[in-house]
Amino acid sequence: MLIRGREKYASGTGSFLIAILCLQSNSKLLTEHVCSFLCFVVPTATIIGGPDLHVDKGSTINLTCAVKYSPEPPAYIFWYHHDEVISYDSSRGGVSVITEKGDVTTSHLLIQNADLDDSGKYSCSPSNADVASVRVHVLNGEHPEAMQTGGATAVVS
Repeated sequence: MLIRGREKYASGTGSFLIAILCLQSNSKLLTEHVCSFLCFVVPTATIIGGPDLHVDKGSTINLTCAVKYSPEPPAYIFWYHHDEVISYDSSRGGVSVITEKGDVTTSHLLIQNADLDDSGKYSCSPSNADVASVRVHVLNGEHPEAMQTGGATAVVS
């Protein structure tokens, strides 16, 4: 049996066409089978450093959303806090977004002078990928290891 394969990227579509040619022979006949597969590349979004991020009160929260495997950069990326769109010109101030488009598109959400009210779920929502989320914990002098959410912790000396 002889197997030959070819693949072709359909430019701008995010898909590949794979053709496989199988030649099989026995003593009496030679058969040829051609199989085609269409594979789609699915864009994904991830927030680097998740699923939980701990920052000190007064510091800057820096969240980075990376969109990979996209045939073209997303048209937009919205950021959410507690499932509400973040307004960059709110009275809180100190909130900005920097987006860099390319093979991997990154969007950086910067929140200066973090306060306890800034704790909670943050999500990035690109136009062409599923939502990615992270939970931010703004610490007021606490230690992250003392804030376990599951199970009990014992200190043995």
